[in-house]
Formats: sequence, structure tokens, C-alpha cells
Amino acid sequence: GYELTLTPNHGLYVFRKNRFQWVAAANIRNGDKLFFSSPLVSIIYSKISFLSLLPETGVYVPNSGAFIFELKHHKNLSDSKIGKILGIQKKNLYHYKYDKKALPLSKLFKLFDALDLSMEERIKRVRIVKSKYGELLHLPQYLTQDVLWVIGLIATDGTLTAMIDKRTKSRYVKVRISNSNINIINEAKRVFTQLFGDCGSLSMRSNNNMQLEKGHTLFADILQTHFGVPHNKKSKIVQTPALLFNADPSL
Repeated sequence: GYELTLTPNHGLYVFRKNRFQWVAAANIRNGDKLFFSSPLVSIIYSKISFLSLLPETGVYVPNSGAFIFELKHHKNLSDSKIGKILGIQKKNLYHYKYDKKALPLSKLFKLFDALDLSMEERIKRVRIVKSKYGELLHLPQYLTQDVLWVIGLIATDGTLTAMIDKRTKSRYVKVRISNSNINIINEAKRVFTQLFGDCGSLSMRSNNNMQLEKGHTLFADILQTHFGVPHNKKSKIVQTPALLFNADPSL
């Protein structure tokens, strides 16, 4: 291993609780996986799972009932015991068991812990999630060139426009890309369809510019948290996010 001497408040990029996050050096724990750009430190992961980029709250997994039945039969557990593991009352477990409601991602991770699933197995099993407002996000298993290309396009030729719904007081964000090149717009529509299930809406702007727009607060929050794309203003300086330093060079 390697020894690093750091000030207590020095930020380190850590994989903890199934996601990437910044942690002060003073709060590093045994077992944390650290990501560095230094060639002196060995690479931990070469692939970045999309699952690890999701926030801990406000994300739900539809059609998770099969996982509950798997836990029930694999571990021979009663509904009461499964409810205790997931932090769900027995009377409410029915709704998740029979896919009446989407299971919160945080509770699904508890279920996966009980099944002793590896990270690789979790990545394969969670292929679609949604926000509490129903925005669907189709998860590639790992970050791809297509996804990173569209993220770069949003950062340079787009905006994340946050708004407040006057009726519900909830926040939502529109992802927008503006460009005059139809080939670029069509490629962005293709990637949007892969991620969201539809390509969004297209409108003509001034100077022959086209604007592609998709309302998707969950995806916008991922871009802000992990890629530094700001809300409500143009990205004037785009830095390479730390999570890409140890990624596959082809990305």
C-alpha cells in the first residue's frame, strides 16, 4: 500500500454506501475505496457503474417484487422478518412485494445486503429507476462513451434549468441542449432515448439554433453532483471530474 500525509480537511473522493462522495481526510474509515489520479497509486476500478452515481434518497426501483420473493425463498424468511430488514411495516410490504409501489433504492440495497449480492450482481439487476415524480432513467451498467459525450454536450452547449412548481412547491429541472448542427441534435436525441425512453422535445430558436429539451431532475442532479454541471447558468469552466481519473482511457 501507500502512505499519504494530508491535512484533516483535505477532500478525498471515496466510494462508500454504493456511491461516490467527497469525504474529509479526517473522516476516512478502514475499508473506504479511494480514487486518485496519481500514477503512484494503483487503480481500484477501471469501470464506473451508473448505479453508484445515483443519490441515496428520492430514487425508486419499479418491479422489485421479484427481489423480495427471492429473499423470502433464499433465506426462508417471513414477511415480518423481511419487513424488519427493509424497515417496512408488514402491512405495507404487500405493495412492494406485488409491484403496486416502486421500492426505494436505499431499501433495495438493504435487500441486496441480505442476499449477499456483490456489486457486480447489483449492477446487472438494477436496470431502470425513477424519481418520486415518475421520471424514468434507464441505467447502462457502466458509464459509456455515448453517455459521457452527451454529458459533455450539456456542459458546453446546454443548461440545467431548475424551476419551482407553484402548485406543489416541488423543484424540477429541465435538461437543455442548443446547437445548429442537426447531426449533433439527432445524436443527442438517440442518447436521450436510451437513457429516458424518449428523445425529449425539439424547438427552433434564433439564428437557426435548435433546442432539445427533456425534463429530468434526477439526471440533472447526477450531472451537478458528479460532473460539476451547474444549475441555471452556463458552464464557463468545465473540469474533468475526479471519478474519471481512474476510468477506462477510452472514456
